[in-house]
Amino acid sequence: AICQACFDVPKLRNEVYCQVIKLTTNFPEPGSPLNLNHWYLLGSLCSSFLPSRKFVRFLRFHLRRTTEQFETNGDDVVAAAQFCLDALKKTKLRDFPPSTAEVRGIMNGTGLECKVYCVGGKVIPVKISSSSTCADVLKDVKAQLKLQHCSNGFGLFETCGVVDKYLEEKSIVADVYSKWEKYEAHQIGDTDAWKLVFKLFSFFCIKFGHLISV
Repeated sequence: AICQACFDVPKLRNEVYCQVIKLTTNFPEPGSPLNLNHWYLLGSLCSSFLPSRKFVRFLRFHLRRTTEQFETNGDDVVAAAQFCLDALKKTKLRDFPPSTAEVRGIMNGTGLECKVYCVGGKVIPVKISSSSTCADVLKDVKAQLKLQHCSNGFGLFETCGVVDKYLEEKSIVADVYSKWEKYEAHQIGDTDAWKLVFKLFSFFCIKFGHLISV
């Protein structure tokens, strides 16, 4: 809900970051459930959007200082701070706040796993981060299917019932899951009914000595 508020009112982002940094600084019981909840919130923020440039340096300083004070903060807090640092390096402009599944992955440290369905019934699990794009998933799936050198073009599609929509390679996969969760909230299909499908997008053939895409 806090992340959603920051998407709805972007002017809140710097203030929310400042408040969460304050909550995660010199906490009297580092590693307690309440303290870790604050860190999980900070991890969700770092995975969703960056604060203004003048705040980024202060945020990185706070995170590095936390990782250096490992004896005081404990392993769980240091791991959460390191997650935030890693997320900041890859954070891209997103359209939606993290989904429930993504937040759960941030909390338990497992990240997010997407299931890619192939024509014929094969299901391929792919580990992704909050910044992974459809192009990243396509590359992983093609490698698992040994299609790296195939000339034909493949794409990711989101499907549910009669819906079969191509996803641009620059699309962030975590955003797709967030969108599905919003669809379910508005009763536009069940989240489990939406699927990522890997299939042929275009194929190449030789005609009169020239390579053409169809």
